[in-house]
Amino acid sequence: MNESKYFGVRVKTLRKERKLTQAALAEACGWSQSRIGNYEVGRREPSFADVAKIAEVLGVSPEVLFTDFQRLQDEPSNIEAGELQAEPLRDASPSAHLTIRAYKSWTSRDHGNLPDGYVNSCPEITLSKQSLIAMGITDDALPHLALISPWEQDMHGTFSAYSPLVVDASAHRFTGDGIYLFTWLGDLHLRRIERVDAQKLELIPDNPKYSRRTVDSRAVKIHAKVLLILSPQRA
Repeated sequence: MNESKYFGVRVKTLRKERKLTQAALAEACGWSQSRIGNYEVGRREPSFADVAKIAEVLGVSPEVLFTDFQRLQDEPSNIEAGELQAEPLRDASPSAHLTIRAYKSWTSRDHGNLPDGYVNSCPEITLSKQSLIAMGITDDALPHLALISPWEQDMHGTFSAYSPLVVDASAHRFTGDGIYLFTWLGDLHLRRIERVDAQKLELIPDNPKYSRRTVDSRAVKIHAKVLLILSPQRA
């Protein structure tokens, strides 16, 4: 994926976080909607003046739209099938497939500690268009899909250590009850998270041998959300 594509992904992410449509962002910049659309899909190379204008409207510094290129390069883009890169998932040919590769951000400074000897049991997997649709995967999630392998037994009963998991590596905040990859107290965890109230989250191990924890939501740094368990132990 080239820099203009990363720029487009970043613009789209920030635009949606601010609940702006392409048309609204374009109007604020004094441009046509198609211009924003072309930036977001990487068809148009932005000038520095364009970046500065978009950054102003989105309320960030221009550097954010550049420095995050490296962060995005450290996260998996993973789309291998040409059909899925070029068009929406539901419009892709019935034979289209997507190769999902291993999560690559373990060394990020805010991820915490992985145990010594961590083994990635599944470096990549290829899934069909039909299975992606059945899983409820959206077009927005496609560039951010990644594979991780659990390393603890605290979710035993739902999945075992080294069962491959498909995650959305762009999910960096709590978006509802589910299983997340997160850092807490300097260590990396894979656990179910539920909201207790506006300030607190409950960290839930599905293995009854481990204890639940109710913690301040500000102490939890979320890195990804689990979308699919490839070797589930229960429904």
